[in-house]
Amino acid sequence: MSLQINFTNLTDCGYSATCDLGGYISADGIGFETVNIDFSIKDDKDYDRLEGNGFFEEKYPYRHKNDKDFLDGVNYCNVVVSRSKDVKTITAHLYKQISMNGFPIHRVLLLCSDTFFERIKQNNNEGNLIEISIKLSDFFEDDYYDKGAKVDIEQVTLNNNAKNFDRNLIDNEIEDIKNYLIKKSCVGKYGQVADICDEFAQSFRHISKKESKFDLVDEIISLISSFRFTLQSAMSKQDADFFDNLREKYDFNSRPHDRDFGVEFAKITDKKELSQAVNIFNHLWTKRNARYILEDGFVITEDEAESLAHNYLKLKFVKSEIVEKIIIDLLIATKINLEVRTLQYIKKAINVPNKIEENNLLRDLCNLHTLVDSYKTSCFKSLLSKVTNEGTIFPNFMYSIVE
Repeated sequence: MSLQINFTNLTDCGYSATCDLGGYISADGIGFETVNIDFSIKDDKDYDRLEGNGFFEEKYPYRHKNDKDFLDGVNYCNVVVSRSKDVKTITAHLYKQISMNGFPIHRVLLLCSDTFFERIKQNNNEGNLIEISIKLSDFFEDDYYDKGAKVDIEQVTLNNNAKNFDRNLIDNEIEDIKNYLIKKSCVGKYGQVADICDEFAQSFRHISKKESKFDLVDEIISLISSFRFTLQSAMSKQDADFFDNLREKYDFNSRPHDRDFGVEFAKITDKKELSQAVNIFNHLWTKRNARYILEDGFVITEDEAESLAHNYLKLKFVKSEIVEKIIIDLLIATKINLEVRTLQYIKKAINVPNKIEENNLLRDLCNLHTLVDSYKTSCFKSLLSKVTNEGTIFPNFMYSIVE
């Protein structure tokens, strides 16, 4: 496994008795807070250090379960390079820390001899890249981290071609965030919810390093959970009956807390039933045909739809096109349902047939509903303006989404 570090991202921290990473660490790119994390370097004036970011260039070939649990599928890491009189060339330790919301953070400590440290420091000034081929060795307990591992260094390469490093670093950070969102929101890695997690993760590319991504990750997970809870009430009768059968057969809870996903789905022993249950669980919403809304009504209320939309728009910096389409679908569908019920009330009041005759507004709302997938187009916006002029009042955030 190769660890890449771009020297242009390493900050000269001067002299230090310890590698104290207390407080808010902007260098780790994730924005998590840590308190008094100490690499326990000996108290000596010569222990100056460099800090920065790195990533594992390729997936680690796991030898056994300990390796897999330790790396946890996370490639992005914080790196500290420090001078040490006790080292002849260079040695390394890799540390894992679990953040408050369960996101694993990895930090690499490289201890270098005077000569090697000066070479790295010089290359840092020249904006070069360091590649270190490593292999996990012995694991050990640490007072400040959840786990530590000694690392065998197989090769060190100083490379003056670092032009793609920043992009690759961001790509690895995004991949780590996406995988974590999927892990906390899905069973498995595929489905509509996984696609939503991917869209949210891609949004992190445009967030300043000064912003805390810690809170955003939690808010996204909470949002997906709230969508799942509300929209499950409108699942098809076939899916609802299937979940009812699982409940009777396995005592299965289709609405577990996030931490209970594995427990509930582990109850399902039949592979075919498990696959079907996962597919339903990992899918939030399928757009209804307006014809069915006209005939059968719509179980999601305006208040529920607007609440989901409001929660989504409270998120800062991140977006999901799939979630926006769901929101717009729900908002229009509830208006169609309201218009149908209004017409039914009027017809009942004047005693004409129970069959609903389309009026211009209802027809335009149904046409608008067919354009949900192209909600950013001028055609959609034009028809939205038309139904607004005809008397339909959408909440203001509807217009902010389609802008």
